[in-house]
Amino acid sequence: MITNQAANAERYLTSGIDRIFIDLERLGKPERQAASGGFISDHSVEDIPVVKKVTGKKPLLVRINPIHAETAVEIDRVIGYGADIIMLPMFRSWRELQFVLDHIDERCLFCPLVETISGCQTILSSNDEQLGLLDEIYFGLNDLHLELNLRFMFSALLDPLVSETVVRTSEASVKFGFGGLSTTGSLDPEDVITLHAKYGSSLVILSRGFRENYKDTGDNELRKKLSVMRDCWTTLTNDEVGLSVGFDKVVRKIGLIENDLL
Repeated sequence: MITNQAANAERYLTSGIDRIFIDLERLGKPERQAASGGFISDHSVEDIPVVKKVTGKKPLLVRINPIHAETAVEIDRVIGYGADIIMLPMFRSWRELQFVLDHIDERCLFCPLVETISGCQTILSSNDEQLGLLDEIYFGLNDLHLELNLRFMFSALLDPLVSETVVRTSEASVKFGFGGLSTTGSLDPEDVITLHAKYGSSLVILSRGFRENYKDTGDNELRKKLSVMRDCWTTLTNDEVGLSVGFDKVVRKIGLIENDLL
């Protein structure tokens, strides 16, 4: 869950959420996502130690800005303040990934965010040894669907280049995730979980819609919803036939949404 508020972070972790996510990315994002209304974070590096106090042994993930002149300084600051995982957005080459790997120097985990066509091509052209240097990979479907000129975020997951990159990541045994999980929106939570179960994903960011829906509810309600979603994932991953049928239905639904028929 994304938050820079210690009280919210403590509530989320107590309710069963595994990680807190602080988002420092701002460079270039307003221009990229102007049409889609993407969220522009107001988090700051000073939020990291405040939130870290309540996360304890739970990993704190921090998304930094895309590669720029001060990336090395930014990496040092977020690690110094307590980041357990650094997420790099908008990379386009292995050279950028290697730069971050070298500068992290095993001080924390590294999670590249694949959200460009070049990013997909970088992962596809990397060998197993290179991919083994990455602790995990996340696919940012919002920017990917914009670059692919698609109407619906989850349509990106069905694009041949993106789906091939997801499969390549899985085959290289790199932990990965994609998209956002919401209680509002065109796809039901069960639809999104079906996509995750089909591709073998084990990471998902809970969306703004999810946060807003549970903002004023008791912790038990949030805990129950998380439990239901985890049970859904477990059931689907243990039912090959049911998962195949469910996946086909979700693919058809995405096609209808993409073509503005639903």
